[in-house]
Amino acid sequence: MNQDTLLLLSVLFLAFIAIPFVPHESFMVLDYAFIRILLLGILLYSLRYGPLVGVATFMLIAALLLERNYRIMSFSKLLFRFKPRNLFTCGEVEDEVMDVHSEEIQYVDNEIPVVDKSDFAPKDFSGENDFEPLNLPENHKVVMQSAPLGEVAGAVLPSLE
Repeated sequence: MNQDTLLLLSVLFLAFIAIPFVPHESFMVLDYAFIRILLLGILLYSLRYGPLVGVATFMLIAALLLERNYRIMSFSKLLFRFKPRNLFTCGEVEDEVMDVHSEEIQYVDNEIPVVDKSDFAPKDFSGENDFEPLNLPENHKVVMQSAPLGEVAGAVLPSLE
């Protein structure tokens, strides 16, 4: 390993260790397509120094994107107060209105699922149940022949001698 490769690996390792200490706003730059193309270019350029530096650069870029997604999810947990919702009350209970708005998180006011019954019968594309049952007995399975077991099976396989 030459001196340049060792220096690059140490810089990548220090950058990997420093990722959790980067401010939250700095990760929002990773949303731009130009920055992602630039990261891809850096990854391809790092392959000129060898596969080890390329893999280390890929791990650093993956860790950056992973930390970005982690920060967005932890920020969303602060915005939303998870409350158990009663699915059988249709709009009787009002949710608290969010006082903090974010561009990253989309919030639907008073989202209520549709309570509907489903009859788990087979249906065609039009929604009609036009299927007719087959006139077969309950146990209409046919036993198929299989490979013999035991010493007889050894005669079927070619010998390794």
